[in-house]
Amino acid sequence: LGEKVLEAAERELQEKTGLSAHLTHIGNVYLTIFANKNLLTHMLCHIILAKNPQGNLIEQSEIGRCFWDNLKNIPSQKLIPGVEEIDQLVRKNKDFFFEEFSL
Repeated sequence: LGEKVLEAAERELQEKTGLSAHLTHIGNVYLTIFANKNLLTHMLCHIILAKNPQGNLIEQSEIGRCFWDNLKNIPSQKLIPGVEEIDQLVRKNKDFFFEEFSL
Protein backbone atom coordinates (compact mmCIF):
# COMPACT_ATOMS: atom_id res chain seq x y z
CA LEU A 1 0.00 0.00 0.00
CA GLY A 2 3.00 2.29 0.22
CA GLU A 3 2.29 3.26 3.85
CA LYS A 4 4.99 3.21 6.46
CA VAL A 5 4.21 1.53 9.80
CA LEU A 6 3.65 4.80 11.68
CA GLU A 7 1.57 6.27 8.86
CA ALA A 8 -0.70 3.21 8.94
CA ALA A 9 -0.88 3.34 12.75
CA GLU A 10 -1.88 7.02 12.71
CA ARG A 11 -4.56 6.37 10.08
CA GLU A 12 -5.93 3.30 11.87
CA LEU A 13 -6.01 5.08 15.24
CA GLN A 14 -8.02 7.94 13.73
CA GLU A 15 -10.37 5.74 11.68
CA LYS A 16 -11.10 3.18 14.39
CA THR A 17 -11.15 5.34 17.53
CA GLY A 18 -11.49 8.99 16.46
CA LEU A 19 -8.24 9.79 18.29
CA SER A 20 -4.87 11.15 17.25
CA ALA A 21 -1.65 11.00 19.25
CA HIS A 22 2.12 11.30 19.03
CA LEU A 23 3.13 7.77 18.00
CA THR A 24 6.49 6.02 18.37
CA HIS A 25 7.26 2.55 16.98
CA ILE A 26 9.06 0.97 19.94
CA GLY A 27 9.33 -2.67 18.90
CA ASN A 28 7.90 -5.78 17.27
CA VAL A 29 6.57 -9.04 18.69
CA TYR A 30 6.00 -12.26 16.78
CA LEU A 31 3.12 -13.88 18.63
CA THR A 32 2.06 -17.52 18.21
CA ILE A 33 -1.10 -18.63 20.03
CA PHE A 34 -2.19 -22.21 20.60
CA ALA A 35 -5.52 -23.59 21.86
CA ASN A 36 -5.52 -27.20 23.07
CA LYS A 37 -2.10 -27.73 21.42
CA ASN A 38 -3.49 -26.61 18.04
CA LEU A 39 -2.19 -23.50 16.32
CA LEU A 40 -4.86 -20.82 16.66
CA THR A 41 -3.00 -17.90 15.06
CA HIS A 42 0.38 -16.32 14.55
CA MET A 43 1.06 -12.68 13.83
CA LEU A 44 3.66 -9.96 13.76
CA CYS A 45 2.63 -7.13 16.07
CA HIS A 46 4.13 -3.68 15.67
CA ILE A 47 4.25 -2.16 19.15
CA ILE A 48 3.34 1.52 19.02
CA LEU A 49 3.53 3.88 21.99
CA ALA A 50 0.90 6.65 21.91
CA LYS A 51 1.40 9.85 23.90
CA ASN A 52 -0.90 12.83 24.37
CA PRO A 53 -4.06 11.36 22.81
CA GLN A 54 -6.51 13.94 21.50
CA GLY A 55 -9.96 13.86 19.96
CA ASN A 56 -13.31 12.35 20.82
CA LEU A 57 -13.26 8.61 21.41
CA ILE A 58 -15.69 6.72 19.18
CA GLU A 59 -17.23 4.38 21.75
CA GLN A 60 -18.70 1.93 19.24
CA SER A 61 -17.25 1.15 15.80
CA GLU A 62 -16.84 -1.75 13.39
CA ILE A 63 -14.06 -3.11 15.64
CA GLY A 64 -16.40 -3.22 18.63
CA ARG A 65 -16.53 -1.18 21.83
CA CYS A 66 -13.65 1.29 22.23
CA PHE A 67 -12.52 2.52 25.64
CA TRP A 68 -9.42 3.95 27.29
CA ASP A 69 -8.30 2.39 30.56
CA ASN A 70 -5.30 1.12 32.50
CA LEU A 71 -4.56 -2.57 31.82
CA LYS A 72 -4.57 -3.17 35.58
CA ASN A 73 -8.31 -2.33 35.58
CA ILE A 74 -9.20 -4.95 32.96
CA PRO A 75 -9.64 -8.61 33.96
CA SER A 76 -7.04 -10.85 32.26
CA GLN A 77 -9.71 -13.07 30.70
CA LYS A 78 -11.04 -10.07 28.74
CA LEU A 79 -7.67 -9.38 27.08
CA ILE A 80 -6.49 -11.11 23.94
CA PRO A 81 -3.60 -13.53 24.57
CA GLY A 82 -0.23 -11.81 24.62
CA VAL A 83 -1.33 -8.35 25.78
CA GLU A 84 -0.03 -8.75 29.33
CA GLU A 85 3.28 -10.24 28.13
CA ILE A 86 3.74 -7.39 25.65
CA ASP A 87 2.93 -4.84 28.37
CA GLN A 88 5.63 -6.33 30.63
CA LEU A 89 8.09 -6.29 27.74
CA VAL A 90 7.38 -2.62 27.01
CA ARG A 91 7.85 -1.68 30.67
CA LYS A 92 11.29 -3.31 30.93
CA ASN A 93 12.76 -2.25 27.57
CA LYS A 94 14.15 1.18 26.87
CA ASP A 95 15.46 0.40 23.39
CA PHE A 96 13.74 -0.86 20.25
CA PHE A 97 13.07 -4.58 20.66
CA PHE A 98 12.01 -7.72 18.83
CA GLU A 99 10.67 -10.69 20.81
CA GLU A 100 8.85 -13.93 20.08
CA PHE A 101 6.12 -15.40 22.30
CA SER A 102 4.31 -18.71 22.08
CA LEU A 103 1.23 -18.92 24.27
